[in-house]
Amino acid sequence: MPPSSVPDPGSHSAASEDDRLGGLVSAIRDETARAAHVHASLIRLRSAALEIALDQVARSRSRASREREMPVRSLALEIAVATRAHDLTVQKELSDAHTMTQKFVATVDALAQGRIGARHAAAILETGIVLDDDATRAAWEQVVLTHAERESPGRVRAFGRELAESVHPVGMTQRHARAAASRGVSVRDLADGMAELSVILPATVAYGIRDRLRRQAAAIRASMNDDAAGASVAADGSPGESGTGADSTSARGTAAGSTDAGGTAADSTDARGTAAGSTDAGGTAADSTDARGTAAGSGDSGGAAGADAAEGSSAAAGASAGTAAARATGAGPRATGTSASAASADEAHSAGPAQIAPIDVHADVTDTRTLAQIGADVCADLLLTAAPAIDPTTDETCPGGLGAIRGHVQITVPVLTLLGRGDVGASIDGRTPIDPETARQMTAHAPGWDRVLCDPVTGTVLDVDRYSPTAAQRRFLAARDRHCRAPGCRAPITRCQIDHNHEAQNGGRTRLCNLCHLCVRHHTLKTESEWTVHQDPDGTLRFQSPLGYEHREKLPARVLFVPDADPPPF
Repeated sequence: MPPSSVPDPGSHSAASEDDRLGGLVSAIRDETARAAHVHASLIRLRSAALEIALDQVARSRSRASREREMPVRSLALEIAVATRAHDLTVQKELSDAHTMTQKFVATVDALAQGRIGARHAAAILETGIVLDDDATRAAWEQVVLTHAERESPGRVRAFGRELAESVHPVGMTQRHARAAASRGVSVRDLADGMAELSVILPATVAYGIRDRLRRQAAAIRASMNDDAAGASVAADGSPGESGTGADSTSARGTAAGSTDAGGTAADSTDARGTAAGSTDAGGTAADSTDARGTAAGSGDSGGAAGADAAEGSSAAAGASAGTAAARATGAGPRATGTSASAASADEAHSAGPAQIAPIDVHADVTDTRTLAQIGADVCADLLLTAAPAIDPTTDETCPGGLGAIRGHVQITVPVLTLLGRGDVGASIDGRTPIDPETARQMTAHAPGWDRVLCDPVTGTVLDVDRYSPTAAQRRFLAARDRHCRAPGCRAPITRCQIDHNHEAQNGGRTRLCNLCHLCVRHHTLKTESEWTVHQDPDGTLRFQSPLGYEHREKLPARVLFVPDADPPPF
């Protein structure tokens, strides 16, 4: 497909703006079709490359699955180095391309002809892969392709999923059990020292968690209002009402109930518990906790929504250090009115049959957090400090059980920031920036930390002052490498292993000039395949691929400020 003639946006002609815009829109349409054609070519090339690697796997005589995977992993890293990508991303692209050329041939053809875009093809792959029968999938593909030629990728995804559900030969129960095996936790870095924690769970559990967090946030806000109102009454010396509601809480518990269509609620907590709302198919709510504070919610399909325990612990993060008593919203006056806090973007979508009524913020409440922010703080408090309801480790092998386990992060803090004389941010695992105040607080409570001496111009790590040589080497390498040194990989030090570039079994010395951090995936690939690594005196790694290509991996970049002899401009 020949390149389109793209009008120069900066050119001035006698044509009207509408004519110019029309030409630009036409050019964008043509270039989009060209991009689709190129994407289809990439799919076919990736599939052909993977076919060769799979043939090598088939010829392998090893019975170990790890060794049999090496040809595919090695190919992924070869392409990753050549295209400046991460090999895990490349391996997924290879797998998707092979699936497309084997099971969605018509989709690849439509993509090559520019009838659909790359995102349409991705939506078809995502929603159609669940169909195992070739004939059923082919018929489904033709219908969805017709739809994709005139609709957006989002609509294609929704239509394809609904159609696949209607023709799927396997029942929902079996498919849900298979999908539940993919549950897990991941973190995605965001800007300005923030990160997004994602958890894949059964839908009933996920929506139950969100509903519980919202209700606990509402209970905390209600408690703040009660405290502020009580203080105001005490200052004025006049009697007042402490609020109404259909809930009861103890001095150590937090109650959060749910209401049905009729607006009724029934909640109870004991002296040590936390209650979470649940709703059945009829829309009525009833919540209870036992002596250990275990709350379980149920969904309208009879599935379990999960269980949480908070034995003697408060989820009221940020309200005050010792505040644990909070009153849930009920049928009282606080359940109406306009909230002073901004609702989250997904408030329009119900987390359950019961909605959380907005709560007026008392004028004397100094906490300016929104309900969404309070919910996020409660979630962090529960995950960082609470123990699971069922703990299989409470024996002599793990003193204190799972509740005694604390999360660990590795942070790097410039010394001037640590002393409060600079505003340069710190970082987690050498890749995620955090604000200076958080870094100082974490350092103050850390059981120990290392002082790293760096070259003021190049930023090269020169020394790490600690005691025993072996431990010092580890600290030096952690400060120098900051993450996995394989091309394109940013796995943090906490998930890496120290590798001898020249294998110890072949005479390699345990010296800093022969050591680097590699994640388990790339350490295994180097050990089990023909990839080799050589380290230069400045710490640069030279990766030699089985095909003979060499990639130079320099030390991670550092942002440094060097002294300036010129006088300040003020």
